[in-house]
Amino acid sequence: MSVADKVEVKYKMARFYKRIFANLVDFFAFALLVVGLFLAVRGIASSTSGYQTNINRFNQIRIDSGLYVSSDGTQSDLISFLRSSNSTDGYYAKCTYVDGKTGLTLTGVPKFIDFLGDEVGEEAQTTVQDSYDEYRLNATYTVDEEEIHYYIVNDSGDIAYNNTAEGWSYENLFNNVLASYVDETCQGYLITLVPEYLELVRWETTILLAVEIPIAYLLSGVLVYLVPPLILKRGKMTLGKAIYQIGLADSRLLSCSWKRYLARWSILFFGEFVLSIFTFGIPFIISFTLMAFSKKHQGLPDYFLGLFEVDCMENKLYLTYEEITLKGVGGEKKPVPFKMINED
Repeated sequence: MSVADKVEVKYKMARFYKRIFANLVDFFAFALLVVGLFLAVRGIASSTSGYQTNINRFNQIRIDSGLYVSSDGTQSDLISFLRSSNSTDGYYAKCTYVDGKTGLTLTGVPKFIDFLGDEVGEEAQTTVQDSYDEYRLNATYTVDEEEIHYYIVNDSGDIAYNNTAEGWSYENLFNNVLASYVDETCQGYLITLVPEYLELVRWETTILLAVEIPIAYLLSGVLVYLVPPLILKRGKMTLGKAIYQIGLADSRLLSCSWKRYLARWSILFFGEFVLSIFTFGIPFIISFTLMAFSKKHQGLPDYFLGLFEVDCMENKLYLTYEEITLKGVGGEKKPVPFKMINED
């Protein structure tokens, strides 16, 4: 029997809690980088003239519509502004502000209706006016099992507050009628009836989903999950794995090759992470379950690729069998019998 036949190199499967902590370190580093790089990419994009032209026009349409308010250098939707502590006080003032009946700047639904007439046309203006009238006349509340209307048609044929009815209040009118109509119905009309605004919404969404988020996501993934293994190539350790001395071994119990590691990275990022966003975390749950309860305790990418996370505290991962021979572990150039010890 040769010397090599008698040599054994034993690896312990990395303990479950260490793998969890290592993954958490990597994930938090990844999340922080995503946020930072997203802000950086947005800052670069927003500095371009084309971006500034579109975003200025987008904000101007919002202000002109009466559904948004610019205050102290920031823009907020009308209802949030009215509900804030430093805005118009008292629910009577909030209701009349929304209705545009006071000496305050004309805003709210009446201004929105006028805006549609100027920007889109009479048909859009009439559509929202009819919708607003119907919504107000159908809005009711209950007192002693009796339905009472917030608005009525007065003797002049105009729609007016029914503020003489029992239980009627400007607070309930604002919260239950005006706020919901402005927030839900008017916001919907702004998108569906104003073509320029719809195009700008699509443009902003495209920039966000096709440029800012993907660049931040991809660069963060490269910096956290590819750059450290490039430096710590023995075991392809990330920062978290290096802290807990966890290496990635292939089915031969040698250090994972770059080809297989890139395949693992692709499955992790474009399979497990991305799909988890759209499927309520199902791939992540499956991967965690496999890692915790399967016989070999492999996560989803490792299961597909035949990889193992091993404890490198006592034994390092070798890159090749030839390296073992040169180090004097084996006496001949033939495969050394490895063993995996699972302590979980």
